[in-house]
Amino acid sequence: MKPQIAAIGSCCLVGVICGGTLYIANVGDSRAVLGRVMKATGEVLAIQLSSEHNVAIESVRQEMHSLHPDDSHIVVLKHNVWRVKGIIQLSRSIGDIYLKKAEFNREPLYAKFRLREPFKRPILSSEPSISVLDLQPHDRFIIFASDGLWEHLSNQEAVDIVQNHPRSGSARRLVKTAVQEAAKKRDMKYSDLKKIERGVRRHFHDDITVIVVFLDSNLVSRASSARSPPAHVILYLLLSPSESSGEPSACKSKRDKGRALGFVNHMEGQPRKWKSLHDVDCILHLVGAMTYEKLAPRLEARSQSNVGSTT
Repeated sequence: MKPQIAAIGSCCLVGVICGGTLYIANVGDSRAVLGRVMKATGEVLAIQLSSEHNVAIESVRQEMHSLHPDDSHIVVLKHNVWRVKGIIQLSRSIGDIYLKKAEFNREPLYAKFRLREPFKRPILSSEPSISVLDLQPHDRFIIFASDGLWEHLSNQEAVDIVQNHPRSGSARRLVKTAVQEAAKKRDMKYSDLKKIERGVRRHFHDDITVIVVFLDSNLVSRASSARSPPAHVILYLLLSPSESSGEPSACKSKRDKGRALGFVNHMEGQPRKWKSLHDVDCILHLVGAMTYEKLAPRLEARSQSNVGSTT
């Protein structure tokens, strides 16, 4: 066993496009940004799609205080940086079990990670923030990137770089631009910063991971024009709590899936896209990555509004 693994954690940012709808799930302070063409001016506007869980943000600090009202030191300003328990900037992450289960916050874990007082409930959470967006034909691309990029580039600056250059090499170009900005802040040449060993370079800039997804406007347009309640209705049905436990129903039986499909076909008036059990299985995989409490109310509201528009 390696006890120090209890102090290892990661952010996670996921994007799923299904039936012309974009689902973003985020844990930590990575960020997804959409590039959308404004019809009036032709400019490409940056639209942030994800919510970040970093206590440098005042609303996140307030959330931590509301979740831990009995702990006045849940967030501490240390060396001019806000940190959870004076240790970590993130309020949500994957891993970091030493701040989620007290039995892992003890020797032989390094002293810098150990808390002086035991805790009874998790300090950090791994629950994602979920956002849902119906894509439009004038949506051009989505930038998925770790916080290392956003420390040096604004949303709009990143979108402008992607929009004003060839598609090929877009992610690499963003990384290079961010590192160049990091070098400028240290009064260094980019070439000199690149020569520094990776382990030491962490003191000059954070790690940077970037993915740029370009959207096919024709596919988005067809999905947008054909968009109807099925995707939302199916998701809502599959997320409905079971009568006995109040937990999300797995909807694994053929009868349950058939019920969902029957309801969808009734809502559509005629069968279209969601007409096989395989389609339901695909949605189940998507649902499995999302949090019931966060997603279900939104889907319920949207399905109800869609019902109203079809009658």
